[in-house]
Amino acid sequence: MYTLVQNQNFLDDIQLQKADGSTETLHISLVITPDIIKRYRQLQVKLMALEKERKSGLNEETVAKVGAAVVDVFNLLFGENNTQKLLEFYKNDFTQMVTELFPYIQGEIVPRFQQAAKARKQAFKKRRF
Repeated sequence: MYTLVQNQNFLDDIQLQKADGSTETLHISLVITPDIIKRYRQLQVKLMALEKERKSGLNEETVAKVGAAVVDVFNLLFGENNTQKLLEFYKNDFTQMVTELFPYIQGEIVPRFQQAAKARKQAFKKRRF
């Protein structure tokens, strides 16, 4: 019997607790496809290149590029609506936003990407063309 495997979904919630004590919950729903993994990897490479550029000399243009790349990562992983809510929550403080959200991305989302890539690789090994 031939088995088709559905793409993995990443479902999670992030709760934002505001200074006034009110909370808002962001619902994260990401379908993990090879295209999403590829686009995420491209953004990672872009951020690494921008980090090298930033270390060689900080200027406004580089800072703007880093900010745009971070927003692109968040749009890809969290969706545009959730990214807008995150920007409002952090009041465009990219440093705090990155400091708090990149560990979440690395600890929760990236392992799912790795699992999906490993499963896909194993599936290709089993097939004979």
